[in-house]
Amino acid sequence: MPVDYEKYKKYVRDYDLTKIQGEELIQTVWKTMENFVDQAFGVHPVQQCLEYFPKDDLQSPAGRVKLFSLSNCFRCVAANCGD
Repeated sequence: MPVDYEKYKKYVRDYDLTKIQGEELIQTVWKTMENFVDQAFGVHPVQQCLEYFPKDDLQSPAGRVKLFSLSNCFRCVAANCGD
């Protein structure tokens, strides 16, 4: 979702920042909050990626290897392997 800088610039006005620095700060906070919301609703890319892995016991070494080999998972999600 795009950031509405005009809506939030009043919150950075009191800081000694250039316009570009203020927009970068707003975008950084926006992206951070957006990631928290994505995680809360289960739409964060890592959560979507992990859906493709079998639910193994995380205590077993094999489960940990499968769970954290994310590069293969991202490739699979990008290619829509699960659909």
